Amino acid sequence: MVTGFPLEKVVVFDTETTGVNTSTDEVLSIAACDGYGNKLISTKVRPVRHSGWPDAQRVNGISPQMVRNAPTIGELRPRLRRILLGDVLLVGYNTQFDIHMLWSNGVLDGFPKDYFDVMRQYAAVRGTGRKTYGGYRYSKLAVCAGHYGYTFRAHDSMEDALATLWCFRALICDEKWLHATMDGKAKQMRAIVASQTKATTATVKDLVAAGMGSDSAAELRVGEITRGKSKGEKRYELYSNGSLVGTLTPKATERARSYLMVADGEELPSPVKCSAMLTMNGGTAHATVDISDRRNVIRAMYDGARLSRENGGCQWRNAQTKKREPESSTVFHDTPEEARDGKIEQRRSISTQVETEEVERSQRHGAVAAWIIIALIIFAIIGLPLIFLASCVSNFS
Repeated sequence: MVTGFPLEKVVVFDTETTGVNTSTDEVLSIAACDGYGNKLISTKVRPVRHSGWPDAQRVNGISPQMVRNAPTIGELRPRLRRILLGDVLLVGYNTQFDIHMLWSNGVLDGFPKDYFDVMRQYAAVRGTGRKTYGGYRYSKLAVCAGHYGYTFRAHDSMEDALATLWCFRALICDEKWLHATMDGKAKQMRAIVASQTKATTATVKDLVAAGMGSDSAAELRVGEITRGKSKGEKRYELYSNGSLVGTLTPKATERARSYLMVADGEELPSPVKCSAMLTMNGGTAHATVDISDRRNVIRAMYDGARLSRENGGCQWRNAQTKKREPESSTVFHDTPEEARDGKIEQRRSISTQVETEEVERSQRHGAVAAWIIIALIIFAIIGLPLIFLASCVSNFS
């Protein structure tokens, strides 16, 4: 709610890559979950331009053998776009790097409008101040997670995504962060733009001409969408001086719902007191709604922080919610029966174990072969001359 997005519309993601150059390096693994920790995707990715990445491998432990049978980013693109695009809040740790990487690899079309970088938000309230220039030092994900009481195995994309989610949920319950961001967030959430029709444009024009456009008393009333695919759905309509001056789109109505603390499925309150800023720009009308009472938002923010402290941390794992159905793995084509009886995780665990054993066996064989070659070279350089010298001495004697 603090971010303006319900948790089912939060997507937390992380990547592991062949390097840190967002223009030339490639993705090796990607994982994403929703705001409740439900896995949406977790898969290795086979790069198409790199055959090795020794520096990155030392960090993330992903070898070329481990991704040789994985799908390419091009094969994953349609599925990733379904997960990452749309009316969602993208959350990550150093989100800008991951977004740039997916942008350069053709998954994203640019920077999304709504994203949340836990690393930067955490640094703003918990980071160490820089002495040489303004701002704060960024902390590693492990440091941020440790501050909020969470441990994990770093540099695994799914582990990192879940750790980032924990930090995100804890941060938005952190009273220090709330105090630093509350006023701006509350103002942003309550300021909503209403859509216009020819009729409402004419009404706005008349009210502005009459000098009643600036912060005029208004109210939101529940109406219905009258056309299109969403016909019959409830929406808010904006009235000022008893006249309809705009309507809220489904997305804007959901923002108002979040601000007013109305759960999904509950009826929208009506009427809602607000103020309206009415302006004309050429022949275009603009109506901005400012929901007057923000006490609910402030109270909910601090209540969340208080409950978090009383529970000894952010207890988001205990949240009761209707879980979003995670997408099946790209590598394994899961059936509903397997999803129900838990065989998916068993297969993934077995596959990971077998893959790790194969890599370790290959590494052992390679090491043995290398030592044999080294021994032969040493024998050729030192042993053969000594044998020849001994033979000469024997013949001379």
